[in-house]
Amino acid sequence: MGTLVEANTEFAVDLCKILIKENPNKNVFYSPLSISAASGMVLLGAKGDTAKQMEKTLHFDKITGSGSSASSPAAGAQCDKPGGPHPQFKELLAAINQHTKNYALSIANRLYGEQRYEFHQKYLHCTKEMYGADLERVDFQHALEATRKKINSWVESQTNGKIKDLLASGSIDVSVVLVLVNAIYFKGKWKREFKKTDTKEKPFWISQVAKDLTYAKLQQWTCSSNMKKQEIKVFLPKFKLEEKYILKEILAGLGMVDVFSPGKANLTGMANGPLVVSKVIHQAYVEVNEEGTEAAGATGVTVVPVSANILPEFKADHPFMFFIRHNKTQSVLFFGKVVSPE
Repeated sequence: MGTLVEANTEFAVDLCKILIKENPNKNVFYSPLSISAASGMVLLGAKGDTAKQMEKTLHFDKITGSGSSASSPAAGAQCDKPGGPHPQFKELLAAINQHTKNYALSIANRLYGEQRYEFHQKYLHCTKEMYGADLERVDFQHALEATRKKINSWVESQTNGKIKDLLASGSIDVSVVLVLVNAIYFKGKWKREFKKTDTKEKPFWISQVAKDLTYAKLQQWTCSSNMKKQEIKVFLPKFKLEEKYILKEILAGLGMVDVFSPGKANLTGMANGPLVVSKVIHQAYVEVNEEGTEAAGATGVTVVPVSANILPEFKADHPFMFFIRHNKTQSVLFFGKVVSPE
């Protein structure tokens, strides 16, 4: 294998299978890249079995030149050393954040740390260098609600107002010393916009979405050499999805166990004291209409101690899967399943 994009795609498929299984008759929408990036910032401070489990779950262990020393440079190695997922994340984030007039796409990371807690400067340097994540000192102990609102306000600003309440009231407490946040936003227009006058009420048939999605199938679907240009008539439903997931149990089920386990979690690359990840919260939004698509996602990790000719038709009038991909890097930004357009 060898690349971060391939690892992230495998992780996206793993998540897709579980989310569809756990939500068989519900819409599903998430940003695998957002979850991977937030997890990557945790991995920077992980050591030992904790790091190995995270690498395996995220498929980072298959990246050429990876391994716990490359994946956890905050433990002592130089974080800009070749190999491992983090330098590739740095390149990927730079590519995604390049300005273009054709669409709006941005991804941002940020750390919120308890002002009285001492984090290793090496860890803070590496999260800044690899993920562009600045640390903002906050007061979880004496200004918890104000801090929660501050974090939510940053996420809302980074997602053009689409993700409004990532951390719900009561979702964090005074034991939290660090919140790692990733936010991603996309807005694009169709190359050929749909005419609003053509939008009509039509039936949407309920049926099962194929369960046998694999990495190989996703690669086959997205490989440009397997595609050909063809003019067709497209029928798509207008829809808007906003989903929120608590991912702790899902990630633990995929093998990322120790990082959530007091007494087992080894996050000594972050700080000297014992730390454990208490929550992973992910929220995503997408709207598809006649003009185009708008999507946003955010992940928070809390650490505590057509023509007039007869044309072929494509009708999405039944449950379907979709994804938004950054073609230049071939990164899957968002993944979803529509069961009931809303």
